[in-house]
Amino acid sequence: MKRAMPSTNPQSNKHTIGYENGCENSAEIRAQTSRELSGMCNQDNHYKCGMLIFTSFNAVKSVLDSIELTLSRLATSAEIKEYSSNLCHFIELPIFSIGPTTLEKLKTGIIDVFKKHAIAEQPKWNTVEAKCADELVPKIVAHAKSLEQSNLNSHTVFFCGNKSLKTIPLALEANNITYIQRIVYTTDSRDSEDILNQVEEAKDIFDGNKENLQNNDVIEDGFMPNYKAHPIHMCFFSPSGVDTIAKIAENISFLRENINNVVSIGETTATRIREVFGVENVHIAKSPSPQGIVNAIDSFY
Repeated sequence: MKRAMPSTNPQSNKHTIGYENGCENSAEIRAQTSRELSGMCNQDNHYKCGMLIFTSFNAVKSVLDSIELTLSRLATSAEIKEYSSNLCHFIELPIFSIGPTTLEKLKTGIIDVFKKHAIAEQPKWNTVEAKCADELVPKIVAHAKSLEQSNLNSHTVFFCGNKSLKTIPLALEANNITYIQRIVYTTDSRDSEDILNQVEEAKDIFDGNKENLQNNDVIEDGFMPNYKAHPIHMCFFSPSGVDTIAKIAENISFLRENINNVVSIGETTATRIREVFGVENVHIAKSPSPQGIVNAIDSFY
């Protein structure tokens, strides 16, 4: 396993710390994130940050796991109080995120962690939300420019995964905004055979072939839907998910028959669907959230 090295280019305004693609040791990533987050929350360092960026539910979950790991290792109430106080100041920085689910997960997650460790202090949230990266970028750039005009020498912290799209980093670099990219989780390609088995089981569910199912718990009260009478909708939540399904779709008629009933979490994923499957009529969630997906499915009817 190799650790990505910080940029050594003196002209670069990017600093990436994390792990290269293929890392499967989530415990090690969590421990690394815990150490780095503790450093950023330190009173001597957190004021240097101007804003935080979260673009996915997974990034939030990883940061919350790291906070929990840090708190679980603190031995005294005084240490917990100091850390939580520093953490509150840190996450009171402007937070820019994509979708309401991302922000909601961060807020409820902090509340749950603090409650578990009997921490009374709660942060005052300062959040900015957009439906996609393209809509979020102008807001990020505007805030960074306002900090610059105020002569505040700060940087942006971008929490993301190893396969995060380059939309935000490229925009930050184009506007000469200093940022730190923290790779806090990895997305690794799953075994095609494993995916194939799950897809085949899904087909058995909708075909009514209960005897072929390995997990009969998926059937409740003897109900077996019929996908020929009620079309299946394929929902994609990321471009990488599109690529994964594309590897096996050609050999599975079940997928080909329903390829026109496609729902996407956002425009970026929809673009990838069109490129890979040649489907033009992709229904896109108006809000990148579970309810947004449900509403997009409803829009077929």
